[in-house]
Amino acid sequence: MRGRADSVSFKTLRSKGVRIAVPAVYAALLMLRVFGEEEGTSGTLALIALACFTLYLGWRLVDLARTEKVKSGTRGDGELKLTGILGVEIGFLSILALATLHQLLPILDPWWSTSHVILIAGLAAILRIPELIVLPICAVALAVGIEAAWEFKWLIALGHLEAVGLTVGLVFSVERAKLHRVTKSMERLRLEAEHLEIGPSAQTGSGKKGELTRLNEVLYNYLKEVKINTNAHCAVLAVRAAKGNLYVRELVSDSDKIREEAGLDLTGSSFAWILRNRKALSIASISEPGDVLGYYSGRVPAKSFMGVPVINGERVEGVLAIDSLEAGKFSDDTLSVLNVATHQASTLLSQITQLEQVRREARDFKCLHDLAKKLVDLGGSEELLTLVLNIVNERINPTFSAIVLLDEEENLKIEKVGTKRGEEFEGREFDAAQGLVGWALDSGQYLYYEKPRPSSRRPVFSDQVKLPEFQTLLIHPFSRKEQPLGALVVGLDTPMAMDTSSIAFCDILCQQIALGLLQIRTMDRLKAMATTDELTKLKNRRVFFSTAEEEIKRARRYVAPLSVIILDLDYFKKINDTYGHPAGDEVLRKLGALLAEHARDTDLPARIGGEEFAMLLPNTDEEGAKRMAERIRKAVAELKVVWEKRTLHMHISAGVAQVLDDETAEKMLERADQAMYCAKENGRNRVVPFSSVKEYLSWSA
Repeated sequence: MRGRADSVSFKTLRSKGVRIAVPAVYAALLMLRVFGEEEGTSGTLALIALACFTLYLGWRLVDLARTEKVKSGTRGDGELKLTGILGVEIGFLSILALATLHQLLPILDPWWSTSHVILIAGLAAILRIPELIVLPICAVALAVGIEAAWEFKWLIALGHLEAVGLTVGLVFSVERAKLHRVTKSMERLRLEAEHLEIGPSAQTGSGKKGELTRLNEVLYNYLKEVKINTNAHCAVLAVRAAKGNLYVRELVSDSDKIREEAGLDLTGSSFAWILRNRKALSIASISEPGDVLGYYSGRVPAKSFMGVPVINGERVEGVLAIDSLEAGKFSDDTLSVLNVATHQASTLLSQITQLEQVRREARDFKCLHDLAKKLVDLGGSEELLTLVLNIVNERINPTFSAIVLLDEEENLKIEKVGTKRGEEFEGREFDAAQGLVGWALDSGQYLYYEKPRPSSRRPVFSDQVKLPEFQTLLIHPFSRKEQPLGALVVGLDTPMAMDTSSIAFCDILCQQIALGLLQIRTMDRLKAMATTDELTKLKNRRVFFSTAEEEIKRARRYVAPLSVIILDLDYFKKINDTYGHPAGDEVLRKLGALLAEHARDTDLPARIGGEEFAMLLPNTDEEGAKRMAERIRKAVAELKVVWEKRTLHMHISAGVAQVLDDETAEKMLERADQAMYCAKENGRNRVVPFSSVKEYLSWSA
C-alpha cells in the first residue's frame, strides 16, 4: 500500500513541477521585458514565448474544467473552491496574462493600477485571503518598466492592491460562510429524510420511528468510541447508497471543516480503493489530504489514514476509516481495533437497513393498495397509465419512464411517457423483433441492467425508435393469463440506481397495470357490444335512433337541415340461398366498410336490421343527401366480393328524406323507408327522395 502511495506522490510532484516551471520561466521573460522595445530584444523569442504561454494557458483551463473540479470539490450551492496551490496558480496565470497585455500595448500603461484593481477584485470572488495576499506581490514584481506602477513607489502600489484584495476578500468570505451554513443545514435535513426516512412522509407508527432514531444515536456514539480508542482526529463511517456511490453516514471529528452535504461522493478517494479491493488501507504519510480523504472542506493537515471495509456476507456495505494529524500514527494494533469495530458497525447498519426496509415496504403497500382502489373508478387506459407513471416517478425518480402497449395486431406502441426526457417518443410504433422490449414480451421475463450495456446489444425499442443509453435500465413486461399486454420501461443516468425493493415494487405495479387494462378493455368491449353491430362494426339501431333524436333537437335549435338515407341490398335472400349465410355475412361486412369509408366525420352510418342500413346526415338537405346516396349506390354497384373463387356483385335501393318541423326520428325514417320501397317497386338499384315519391307512384300505376 505504501509503494502505491509513493507512486501517486511522484506523479503529483511531476505534475506540480510542470505547473510551476512554465509560469515561472514566462514570468522571468516578462521581467526581462521580452515584449518591450529595448534594443536587443528578439522578436522571434517573443513570438515563441507568447505562443507557448497561450497554449499552456488554454491547456490548463481545459484540464481544470475536466479534472480539478472533482479534486477541489463542488459545494452544494454550486461554488467551485480554488484554494492553496491551485488558487495561487489560477491567480498567477491571470496576472501573467494581464502583464502580457500591458507589454504588448504600452498605451494601457497609465491604467495599470485600475486594471490590476479590477483583476484582484474579480479573483477575490473565487479565491481565499491567503492567495489574495500573494498575488499583488506578483503583479508589482512583473511591473518593471511601467511608470504608472512606480510613480507612487512600488510600496504604495503594493499596499493599494493588498488593501483591495483583503477588503473584497473579506466581504466574499463572510457571504460564503453564511451561504455554507445555510446550505449545510438544508442538505443535512434532506440527507436524513432520504436515507434515514424520518420525516412527515413516513407512514409507520411512532414505535418504529423511535427505534430507528435510537439505532442511529447508538451508531453515532459507537463511532465516537472508535475515535477515542484509536486516538484519531476524525472517524468516518461511509456506506454504499442505492446508486452505488459511497455516502458519509456518520462522522465524528475534532475539525469543523467537514463536508456534510447530502450525497457526498467518495468514489474518487481512498475509500473507492477499499471498496473495490475489499481490503484494509493504511497511509502513513498523506501529501494531499483533500484528494485522499475527500470529506474535508478546507486545508486540514491530516497526515495519516487507515480504513477497513465493512462486509455483510459477500457484499461490502461501506468503509470505516480514521485519520490523524500525526504521520505514521496508526499501527497494526489500531487495525485490529478497527476490524473488531466493523463487525458491530455492520450489525447496527443491518438493523437500520431492516427498519428502513419495513418502512419502505409499508409505504409501497399503501401506494399499491390505493392504486387498487382507484382502478374501480378509472375512466380509461389514458388515466390508468398516467396514474401508474406518476407513482413510478415518485417512488424511483427515473430519468425516463414509459409504458409500451401491444395491440390486437401485435404492434408495439409507446403509449405514454411519464418524464420530460423522451416525450418525443410518445405515440411512436416500432417493430417488436428488433428491441429489448420485444424480447421481454416474448420471454415473459424482466430485464434489468445496473451498468451501461455494450453498444453492440439490441436497442431498447428498435433501430428506428432509438432511446439513449442509460446507466440503469429496467424493462418489465406485464401480461394476463400468459397473454402479453405491454411493458414498463424505466431508465436512470446513474449505475446501480435501483435496489431489489424497487424492482419488486415495479413487479407488483405491473400486475396492477395488467389488471387495470384488462378491466378497462372488458368495459370497452361491453360498451361496444351494446352500441356496435358485431358483424359490420357500424353503430346499431338503438344508437342510431337516440343520436337521430339529439340531431333533430340540434337542427331545430340552430335552424340547420338534417337528412337521412335508408338503403337495402337488392336480392340479398338470393345470395344467402345460393352461396350460404357466410357469403351473405361477407357481403354485409363489405357494405358496412363501404358506408364507413364514404361517411363524413359528422355523419352516422348504422345497420338497423338484416340487410337494411341507414346514414344520418347533419347539415345536409334532401338534395345533398340524394347526391350522397347516388355516390354510395354507384360504389356498391362497382364493388366485387370474392367468395370461394367466385365474384359476387350486388346493388342497393335507397330512400332519402329531410326532417320536417315537429317531426320525430321515427316519422323521418318512415318517410325515407317509403321512398326506399318506392325505389324497389320501380326497378331497384336506384335512389328515390321522398319529395319524388308521388311521381314514382304514378309510374307504377
